[in-house]
Amino acid sequence: MRPQLAFSLVAIVAAATLAVTTSSHADDPFGGGGNAKADPFGGANNADDPFGGGGKTADDPFAAAPRQVAAQQSARLAEEREREQAAEWPFSATQPVYWSTAKPEIDDQITRILNGPLTSAGLDFTDTPLAEVVEFVREEYNLPIQFDIPALNDLAISVDEPVSCNIRGVALGAALRLMLRQFGCELMIKDEFLMLTTQEFAECEMLQAAYPVSDFVEEDAVLQLAESIMATVAVDTWAANGGGEGTARCLGGGLLLVTQTRSEHDEIKRMLEALRRACNATERKITKAEQTVPSPANTPKKNQEASRGIGGGGQF
Repeated sequence: MRPQLAFSLVAIVAAATLAVTTSSHADDPFGGGGNAKADPFGGANNADDPFGGGGKTADDPFAAAPRQVAAQQSARLAEEREREQAAEWPFSATQPVYWSTAKPEIDDQITRILNGPLTSAGLDFTDTPLAEVVEFVREEYNLPIQFDIPALNDLAISVDEPVSCNIRGVALGAALRLMLRQFGCELMIKDEFLMLTTQEFAECEMLQAAYPVSDFVEEDAVLQLAESIMATVAVDTWAANGGGEGTARCLGGGLLLVTQTRSEHDEIKRMLEALRRACNATERKITKAEQTVPSPANTPKKNQEASRGIGGGGQF
């Protein structure tokens, strides 16, 4: 009986081994045949394999996004960041100016054209009469530019003066001023026109403008800001310094009312823009200082005038 029992056990083991060997590998996740669809590492059908190299990859979370999607995401992130910065520090880097003129919108339009770039033609002239150059600028830039004939006649400057220049890559206003410097001429916005006049006349024409500064200057520091302007911008042109007719009055609500020539207004605007950018970068407003550096022209009399409101006016 023992030999028969041993033979039976051997037969059972052999049959079991044969059954395992010859059975289907469909459920073997590592098998090489059969259906390997469920094998996450199989090489046959990788449609559902997020790391596979073939098959469908539309659902692959690590696949490279299309360019337009990436661009939209970048634009959205940039917009969100700009909104965050605006909420944190709502400053503008550009200093607004409100001119006391009959039609300030026309002045603003002329200023925008002058601040714009030259066209591809630039300003390229050789012994061209000044009148022809002005006509070219008028048509090329749709600019209402005119000669101030009485002022030019006073200095014997002819509209037929020959012009030679080759200027490119800068703003139109800067190019025109550079070109006109050789004749002692200047540009000035007056009576809805851009007047080509003499430097002497332009320096005598006083313009009044209001500058809002409350967004980057504390209320109690506006007076010191006005003092700083008079101590740094064309010092000898202010009435409070014993010079010209310029005035800077500190008004309520964070406003500066300035009377000066157009060129001095340009310098004041650039100074305020620089201060605004600095405050924007540091996220702080200008506060009243305990001491300020006096201007070279300060005298006890002028200090008394400043305490009443710079330029002879009061602080409202």
